[in-house]
Amino acid sequence: MLRTRRLRRPNASGSIDRGEQGIALLAAVFALVLVGGIVAGSVFVALQDQRIGRNMVRQQQAFGAAETAVLEPAVSWVPAGYADLPVGAAVTGAGTTTTGWFQHRLQRLSPMLYLSQAEGLSWDLASRQRVAVLLRLRPLPLEPDAALRTPTPPKLGPSSEVSGTDVQPAGWRTCPATRPTLPAVRIPGGLGTSGCQGENCLFGNLPFDSLRAYATKVVQPGGGTRVVQPSRRGPSCDTADPFNWGDPRDPRGPCGNYFPAVWVESDLTLDGLRGQGVLMVNGDLTLGGGFAFFGLVLVRGTLRTVAAGARLTGGVIAGAVSLDQRGIVGKSLIQFSSCAVSRALTGSAVLVPLRERGWVGMY
Repeated sequence: MLRTRRLRRPNASGSIDRGEQGIALLAAVFALVLVGGIVAGSVFVALQDQRIGRNMVRQQQAFGAAETAVLEPAVSWVPAGYADLPVGAAVTGAGTTTTGWFQHRLQRLSPMLYLSQAEGLSWDLASRQRVAVLLRLRPLPLEPDAALRTPTPPKLGPSSEVSGTDVQPAGWRTCPATRPTLPAVRIPGGLGTSGCQGENCLFGNLPFDSLRAYATKVVQPGGGTRVVQPSRRGPSCDTADPFNWGDPRDPRGPCGNYFPAVWVESDLTLDGLRGQGVLMVNGDLTLGGGFAFFGLVLVRGTLRTVAAGARLTGGVIAGAVSLDQRGIVGKSLIQFSSCAVSRALTGSAVLVPLRERGWVGMY
């Protein structure tokens, strides 16, 4: 028997049928699932961006710590700690910076070249970076070719002496073999001629003012007579003392490896005791009291000794002005020493990064 199905229609009140109510429910559920998926995706993307940003911050913290540590030897160079490091040897250290933790290693590759490596860690130790940089010593580019170099013949007192025989300072252990004897006094030719003008003939074709860039200690004399002598702060050498220029008489002492490059802004008068390194006087230098200095002495003006005189071991270049009528008088000695000069130049040199291809990020 054939059965017929009657279609449901809205009633008089306009209410929806049960079939149409089921379709609306499915549509609502689908819409909720779709919106939920979009919200979940947005939350996931936001969390991923947050994690990426947090990891980038950690990475920058680690890189900042490593970069600070790897350049620390160049920023705060301590010659007494690194200058006597044997070739191939290394020193290590660890600490913190404002951005994280670090482990550092400085190795000497050659007499003038160092490899600085550092591994930086973020504060939470979740990220690390390792960088390396090649550093070289930058000494003063000047080496004497005589015990005394001056533009005019010096006036020597009867008990004064200038010797070009190479000697090694007593008690110094790291001296190379002595060199052939140099002239006691050398007077550069061509002063005032083309290609060699004024003081440039004395100071290796360098203007004297440019030598200030190599100074590790700047001294303002302030007038009067000064005394140079080693000084300590507790068991350590007091390098902050402007008139502490090392201790050549006690090479194994706290100041024995301290070789400053001293720049004196104006005339200087010294009455003892002793020092070592590179002394650059932008004016006249008067020495007395048996003052002893080991290294290289550069005087822009006039070098003179008085009273008990002085003993200068290494090399002396007396500036662009000839010595005055007193000349070098008293019981004074200018003695050439290649060891004193080389130790002074190397000991007062500072570390600087190589200009090209000196830095590398390892990971």
